[in-house]
Amino acid sequence: MTDERLNEAVGANIRKLRQAVNMSQTELASHVDESFRQQTILKIEKGSRPLKLTEAVAIAEALSVSVEYLYQPDVEPAEKVSQVLRQLIDTAESARASIASLEYLRRSLAFLVEKHAGELPAQLREHADDWAGDSLASDVAARGVRDFEDSPIGRGGITAVHTDPRAAWGDETDE
Repeated sequence: MTDERLNEAVGANIRKLRQAVNMSQTELASHVDESFRQQTILKIEKGSRPLKLTEAVAIAEALSVSVEYLYQPDVEPAEKVSQVLRQLIDTAESARASIASLEYLRRSLAFLVEKHAGELPAQLREHADDWAGDSLASDVAARGVRDFEDSPIGRGGITAVHTDPRAAWGDETDE
């Protein structure tokens, strides 16, 4: 494939992806660089201006695809869908793990605030309560201090963030 045809194919991919997410050329340009203009995106999409690597990275990130995806003009639609689906699944799994870690840390914070309420400065307690939330604090309080002391974090045995807080809190049945 010639450079000219590659530029046209990459530009067409960018235009299709941008339109699929209802993003204007101006919005896409703002993701690349503050000095990047809508006219530059127009030229890239027409294939009259080659895409620099740093621009490709920023555009791919803004469009939630890989840089490699931008440069695959001859890939069948089913393969493109499959690639994006794989990226979506990977991202969802990562997000799920992050959410589980967040919930585990919120529960831990709620418990610690409840357990050491009298020892904490008022401003710290208030800030911690905001992060822990009433429903989480109620959940931890219902479990009691003993449940937490028997958990890995209560024993000081946490060396990495758990992706499944239920395991540390004893919510899963042993198999």
